[in-house]
Order: sequence, then C-alpha cells, then structure tokens
Amino acid sequence: MRSALPVSKELQMELRVAEVDEMPWVNERYKEIRFLASEAGRDIVLIAEVDGERAGIGRVVPLSSADAEMGGIYVFEQYRRCGIARKIVEGLLEQAADFTTIYCLAFDELQEFYSSFGFSAVGTEDQVPEELLKRLRWCNNIYSKRHGTLF
Repeated sequence: MRSALPVSKELQMELRVAEVDEMPWVNERYKEIRFLASEAGRDIVLIAEVDGERAGIGRVVPLSSADAEMGGIYVFEQYRRCGIARKIVEGLLEQAADFTTIYCLAFDELQEFYSSFGFSAVGTEDQVPEELLKRLRWCNNIYSKRHGTLF
C-alpha cells in the first residue's frame, strides 16, 4: 500500500465522468464504505485520477428534473489532504449546473466544508423531496456519525 502523499506535492489530477463499464468498480468502492450503489445511466459519477491512478469518486443523483443530490464523495486514504475532495465537489457542481436545487447529505463534521461551496442547512423537512428524506433516514440508521441535510 502506498504511503500518504505530501500535501505540498504538485499533483497531476484529472476529473472525468465514469464510463458505464466502470460502474462495477465504482459500486465495489461504495460497498466497501457502506454507501448506496450508483445506477449507471442515471447518476453522474466522477472519478478523480492522480498521475493516472484512481484517487477518488463522487456522484450526482437526479431526484427529479429540477432536484439532485450530490454525494458519495470518497477520496482514497493515500490521496487525502491534497485538495481532491474539493476538486470532486467543484466538478460535480459543474456537472449538476442544470438542476435548480442540489442537496447534499453530509456527516456533521463536514458541514463547514460543504458550506464553503454555498450549501446551507435546510430549514424544515417539508422542503426536501421524500426520496432524499428516505436516504437521510437510511444514513442515520447505518452510520454511527450523524448527517445534516444541506442544500
């Protein structure tokens, strides 16, 4: 296993949309960390590569023609603290530009990170699509860490 990359290293990072034939690999990574699987043809999945090696993933899941959920951001351990998660989120927000509202279910300790992109806490649950509320309940049932709903 590789050691962590130094933060100061000049990384050659590329973001690209996952190909359909890469979805089994994506879903295996999500399964390893107990995230819900992505659906090929529906979800927009980005893969971050550093020097040609896969370093992280993230996705946008359409909830309707106007609403989407951004999530599944995961950076492999040896690439953490190098700014890759920020690049993934920026890329996902570009990919999701046609949606009116983009929601994000974030672990509580990551709310400041997502706030830096303009996300803010949803006022009341009646403002949130039911599918997203189901995901929030699932997350809070599966993980020991709490999630806050952001938009």
